Amino acid sequence: MKVLIDNINIIDVTAADVKNALASAMSDYEDAMLAVSGQRWKADYIITRNEKDFRQSPVTALSPQAFLEQFHSE
Repeated sequence: MKVLIDNINIIDVTAADVKNALASAMSDYEDAMLAVSGQRWKADYIITRNEKDFRQSPVTALSPQAFLEQFHSE
């Protein structure tokens, strides 16, 4: 866990994120919270096993496998 935590950013959630998630076109509120807070923090990707729920996300969603394949080749 320490290696993981040392290599990622853990972001906060604001009241504006809550409101923006509620106004989002995304149907799942928790997914919308990830998407809007990720957008605010200018996240490059959301890594998820459930990419289909992030089709309307402002942040690109990748499966863990796709993420590793994309960045393993660099």
